[in-house]
Amino acid sequence: MEKSFHLLTQSSALLRGLNDHATELKVGIAITDYLVARGEVEQAISLYIQALRLAYNSGDQFVESTILLRLGDTYAEQGDSEKAIALYERALQIAETCGYQQSEMIACWNLGDELAKQGAIERAIDLMERYVRFLNSIGHINAQSCAIRVEQLRNKMPGN
Repeated sequence: MEKSFHLLTQSSALLRGLNDHATELKVGIAITDYLVARGEVEQAISLYIQALRLAYNSGDQFVESTILLRLGDTYAEQGDSEKAIALYERALQIAETCGYQQSEMIACWNLGDELAKQGAIERAIDLMERYVRFLNSIGHINAQSCAIRVEQLRNKMPGN
């Protein structure tokens, strides 16, 4: 894995020199994902933020929404629901505006999950049901397990 990381960082430097920002962003995301997996969270967050600025400045909203989701995941894993929620909400807004359905659905689920942790069960269910409907529409294997999670949340609602 160290060899892969070294190759990714060399590729990123080469791409920067070639002015290939789109590919450089993708390599940067891969490097950052690697750092998260290794537990180097602060460095990963710093790189995600740099990549987010690049994506924003280049106008690549798909990459921007992808980075927002990954950064949200990182904060959620660290227990910082407030930052995760803000990032997921922004990713959802971009995905809805631009028609990035997959990013939109991932943002719905992740945002719903964090909102549920904060006690906003009703909004969480609404968002997570959108994801379940999407999974059902494409015949995804995880649709049933996600529907069960939504039902568990519904059972936590007052009056159930």
